[in-house]
Amino acid sequence: MSLNEKSLTERDICTKFINPALWDDLVVVAEKQHKKPQALAQQVIQEYVQRMSDEELLERSAAAARRLPFRMDATEGIIRDYRRKKQA
Repeated sequence: MSLNEKSLTERDICTKFINPALWDDLVVVAEKQHKKPQALAQQVIQEYVQRMSDEELLERSAAAARRLPFRMDATEGIIRDYRRKKQA
């Protein structure tokens, strides 16, 4: 590791990938939450990836539901009838 690399701060390293003003804002939020900035950044990114995955799944489910030959209220009625018959 060169002398120049040793003198790099955490902020220097992080702002190579993230806008410096955005990183500084993240540091302020992390301090308020008593977290390390890297941990907060990782949490935020993980939550974003999970949300995108959830939204994709929801869209696929909605598209599949639109292709069904009957409406939701009809489906609910079919399920109620099935459960009544099953109990009898």
